[in-house]
Amino acid sequence: MSGADPRAEDDQDRRSSLESRIKELGAEADSYKAGSAAAFGGAVFLLLIAAGAAYDIITRKASLWRAVGVSREGLHWLAGLFVVAGAALLGLGIVRTRRGDPARDKTLARLEEELANLREKYRT
Repeated sequence: MSGADPRAEDDQDRRSSLESRIKELGAEADSYKAGSAAAFGGAVFLLLIAAGAAYDIITRKASLWRAVGVSREGLHWLAGLFVVAGAALLGLGIVRTRRGDPARDKTLARLEEELANLREKYRT
């Protein structure tokens, strides 16, 4: 007679398994969200540069761009390129945010609830 409750050992094994799976799914979700955040951050950065270039074009101030070695025509091209790239990254961020992985999120929520129930069971 070992003295240990076999059901408690099974529950402990299940808790370990749940914790491991939750960590894996959580890491996947975090990685996906980080990619979406990077797309949004890149979009904001490029659109702000494009806005600065547009301001310089409108006010006919190109001293900074000339110091870098960009002509007025080159500045127009760069501003357009930054707008297109920024809009593309913004679209990518929006699509990634809306698409997500609802199945993973539901599975993660279910596993977290099951783990909480197991922890509560032995918290007396």
